[in-house]
Amino acid sequence: MECLREDHESLRELLMRLDVRLELGEAARPAIHEISLVLAAQLRGHVQREGRLAVACSRLLGTWNAQTLARFAVDHHTDQAYLRVITRCAAKPSRCAFAALRPSLNGLRVSLRLHMDQQETELFPFLEEMLDRHRQPSGTGEPPAGVNGSLIGRETMVYT
Repeated sequence: MECLREDHESLRELLMRLDVRLELGEAARPAIHEISLVLAAQLRGHVQREGRLAVACSRLLGTWNAQTLARFAVDHHTDQAYLRVITRCAAKPSRCAFAALRPSLNGLRVSLRLHMDQQETELFPFLEEMLDRHRQPSGTGEPPAGVNGSLIGRETMVYT
């Protein structure tokens, strides 16, 4: 879970840098392009880590709240779509006026922050509870049967 929280800190820092550049206007287009490329790469990595953790927890539960997972997946899809538009527009000033970037930039900023807030208040506590509940259920200090010992991020056991 700690790696997902660190992802959020890094993503929030990039969003703050994007906020500052947006206030600078057209002159900041190259910086916005660079930040959007880094943001896209970090978001992809975060989505992958989150997906692996969700799979691990679903194996623990035997069932999973599909609506919750689907909502978070859609949110990620929306954020990635915003980033594609921003990256494309920021890279080609002749084809895309800076004013045309603003709706996607604003959409991304709002969407990604809301998404992270929801994860931190809804999804993360649930996943942590599931992991804590199943981390050492035997009380012997040994991993439960079926644990393959691999890690997601730095601390999450994957159950097979």
